[in-house]
Amino acid sequence: MKRLIRKSDGSITLEAAMVVPFFMFFILFLTILIRLAVADMALYKAAAETSEIVVAYAYPAETVKEGISGYMNNKIKNIEKEKDIDIEGATKWAKESLDFFGVDVKGAIENFIESLTADVLTPVVRGKFEQATGNWNFFNPDKLKVNNVEIPSLAGGKGEFLEINVQYEFDLKIPFVDKTLILEKTSYERIWNGS
Repeated sequence: MKRLIRKSDGSITLEAAMVVPFFMFFILFLTILIRLAVADMALYKAAAETSEIVVAYAYPAETVKEGISGYMNNKIKNIEKEKDIDIEGATKWAKESLDFFGVDVKGAIENFIESLTADVLTPVVRGKFEQATGNWNFFNPDKLKVNNVEIPSLAGGKGEFLEINVQYEFDLKIPFVDKTLILEKTSYERIWNGS
């Protein structure tokens, strides 16, 4: 009779050895998904808040630009009257010459300003990203960069919207997988022109 009764010594250990790895993998997968969701939301929030900040200061900057432009136009007219020089004619001639040779000065200036704007906005976006992630060690703000900035017509660009495109390189490190996911967000904000 004793030979027919099975011994159950070690059955719990065997069952645990079979179930625990799947449970641990599920927990690890869940934490990766949560980190990915937090990074995605923080990236969106950083881009949106940065565009809001830029737009908030766009109208005062436009007002200052118009004031300086008016002041410079008055100075140029005074110089033209005093020295009997045709600065407007020289400016018109220079524009026609550049157009004849196919040089797009306005486009070049716009591209230059947009590249400078991307460099200037990168630390702001990184700071907003750090705030949104709670300064956790899980997220590296140095992996965040501003890809593109489209400036609105108030600053010499096209349209009425400021567009900021940002990306974050998310390292997906789990057993047997070592990949980098690129999270990308674009924020649009309408410029208020005072009317």
